[in-house]
Amino acid sequence: MPLPLSGDPGQRSFAGTIAPFEERKGVVDPSVVAELEGTHASFRLYSDRVVLVRLNDGLNLDADVGHRHIAEMQQFVGEGPYVAVVDCRGLGYAPFGGRQAVRDDISPSRLATALIIDTRVMDYVVRQYLEEAEYPVENATFETEAAALAWGHEQIRLLG
Repeated sequence: MPLPLSGDPGQRSFAGTIAPFEERKGVVDPSVVAELEGTHASFRLYSDRVVLVRLNDGLNLDADVGHRHIAEMQQFVGEGPYVAVVDCRGLGYAPFGGRQAVRDDISPSRLATALIIDTRVMDYVVRQYLEEAEYPVENATFETEAAALAWGHEQIRLLG
């Protein structure tokens, strides 16, 4: 049985609860089918093929870590189309090589990416990167996990 998400908003592991989807009118809560505490992130896969990725706090996303992170996520998600919802709020540093590794390793099966960010500086940096790097899939930034997941579930419905 999957673990619920947990209470402390600063916590990025799957140990407690978040606001349920039922609280957002018209949005159905897909069931969780798998979870993994990975090397650099926690992964949660929903039945509609949305994967929630919570990067570890303080993660230095250099090129090597970027390549390993994407490979680990791909192995977890498996074959078929999916949408990634990535919680970047704990990210410590992401130099150019790490950002490029993540962009270049994206699977053709990924339909869209939602990025959860928490500061104006990170919002600016992420938006600049997405524009300059010609990010290969639909993308959007959000301040809350609930909004990002709702967008991800909608994207899978529209694009999947």
